Amino acid sequence: MTGDLSGKRIPLLHVEGITVEFGRGRHRPPLRAVDGVTFSVWPGETLGLVGESGSGKTSIARSILGLTDVAAGSITFAGREIAHLSQRDRRSLGSDLQVVFQDPYRSLNPTRSIGDTLGEAVKVFDRPTKDALSNRVGEMLTAMGLSPADAKRYPANFSGGQRQRISIGRALMREPKLVICDEPVSSLDLSVQAQILNRMKSLQAERGLSYLFISHDLPVVRYMSHRLIVLYQGQIMEAGDADAIYAAPRHPYTRRLLASVPDPDPLRRNARASRPGNAPRSESLRGSGGTHGCPFSPRCQWATAICTEERPAIEKASDGTSIACHNWREIAVPQASLTVTDRGVTS
Repeated sequence: MTGDLSGKRIPLLHVEGITVEFGRGRHRPPLRAVDGVTFSVWPGETLGLVGESGSGKTSIARSILGLTDVAAGSITFAGREIAHLSQRDRRSLGSDLQVVFQDPYRSLNPTRSIGDTLGEAVKVFDRPTKDALSNRVGEMLTAMGLSPADAKRYPANFSGGQRQRISIGRALMREPKLVICDEPVSSLDLSVQAQILNRMKSLQAERGLSYLFISHDLPVVRYMSHRLIVLYQGQIMEAGDADAIYAAPRHPYTRRLLASVPDPDPLRRNARASRPGNAPRSESLRGSGGTHGCPFSPRCQWATAICTEERPAIEKASDGTSIACHNWREIAVPQASLTVTDRGVTS
């Protein structure tokens, strides 16, 4: 699934310069988890958010969902500003905006049958007849590769992969426009991951869904995403077409991330690690980056004086990729070693 669908005039979701902060006590400045992030999600596409733990991915998701306050900036969904909605007003977004969380073992109530879990939101908002509700639940279970008879069973009767399918089915019951997927397959083994991801792609094609897909797993994000945003310490380092970024990463942090993807071939792994900019910077050179400079400068082999003094502006390359790096033009671009097939990701 490749290509940029942003030719559409109005994005489904637009996040403009949002900042998210968390207090750390009276005598300490707040921790800035997200720092001036801007992006859009267009109808029918998957936008991937990728970065290390602590990069701000989940804070962005929580701010869109209204679970975390936004200190600055705006969030517009389907033409409506939602960053500062009351909880009462936010309930009206439930039919169009849904979420799938990471842990399939915690996201389902163990005391409720699967049918009750899937039918809950529909029953509250749409008030269908008992037969109509049963039919909708059965249709969703079939769409998720399960049986309508499973509606009477409980979460304990299902594997982790089946539970995550049920969680995705619950999110789709009210036919949303956008589903936020926060590490939806990270707790599953590889074979089950592939089943879930392929199911999600099929549902997207059938229903015209948009996904905001959050993960630290680069191959998974690459397989799912049309476009990609690379985050580091709450700031965007690189953004653009997923194919372009994987084929020719320009930001030093993106290159480091790609170089860290496990490769079963030792010769290819050693060759990739030896490329300029992919090896970790020595500890003696760390710690020089200040709050006003590039947050990655303490770890960057290519950092110069300006990197520690001035936050880089986001610039666009000829292929439309956006890069926040003072020196990206001077850095040779290696070829990434990940390729994507219809069956998944290979090295």
